[in-house]
Amino acid sequence: MASPACCPQGSWPYMKAPADYTPQGVVGELDNKLPVYEVGSGSKAIVVIPEVFCWEGRLKGICDHFAAKGYYVIMPDIMRGDSINNPENADKDAYLKKWATWSNSEADLACVFKHVAGKGIKDIGSVGFCWGGWVIFRASAADFPLKCGAICHPSVRLEGYAGSSEVELSRKVKCPIMF
Repeated sequence: MASPACCPQGSWPYMKAPADYTPQGVVGELDNKLPVYEVGSGSKAIVVIPEVFCWEGRLKGICDHFAAKGYYVIMPDIMRGDSINNPENADKDAYLKKWATWSNSEADLACVFKHVAGKGIKDIGSVGFCWGGWVIFRASAADFPLKCGAICHPSVRLEGYAGSSEVELSRKVKCPIMF
């Protein structure tokens, strides 16, 4: 399956991959047609949750780095090709409100964890970038089997779009999370 054209290279230069970099993993789909990037193998897994600029650019390289350290890494495209960079998403508040709704992410994330468990992996950590950090907080609060999480550029304040507050959500988190 080809990578969704959600985030043209260079649309956000800070996440642009080096011009000579070739991702080491494969893009595929889970049973629910969820696009995923998978790389590596091991007895421990890292679920990488991208930010609102999609999963292109450096994120695949970050997944590849973890895989080279002995982890099975999976990065789902929960937004299924939707990106804040898409011209139809000019209303940033409407876009964020749409994706800061747990029901838009929960089933896909459950499919990812089921897939990882099917590989016999029980130790699962997660790394989230921006919006992905909010997803990690929500997953931990919803009893997903996370051992730990790390959040790069945390946007837990997106919980406000879900009708709650980051303080309330933080009280429900059950695993250690590093900012």
